[in-house]
Amino acid sequence: MEKLRKLIEEHKKIVLPIFPKDDMFAEWVEKLIEIDSYYIGLAISILNKGKVSIQYEHIENFKNNLIEYKSLNEDVEIFIKCEKYLKSLEEITIEIKNIYY
Repeated sequence: MEKLRKLIEEHKKIVLPIFPKDDMFAEWVEKLIEIDSYYIGLAISILNKGKVSIQYEHIENFKNNLIEYKSLNEDVEIFIKCEKYLKSLEEITIEIKNIYY
């Protein structure tokens, strides 16, 4: 549980990316905020000894969708920040899996 606590604290230090110029990518970032709330909420519930039901495939599907925006030159810095943010969330979900399995 201590590793999960540390991952959450490190995740909180990562600045959420700003909205990109590309409308589709901006919608993706909006969904990132929703997914962030979902997984961080679950992780905090676990730390508080709550029982949760988690769907791991959301993060994997979402990660695959991010690749579509890699070639947007105008939003390349935002893409890099999104990758970093999503990787942090992914590490948290991996730790949740380790706790439950």
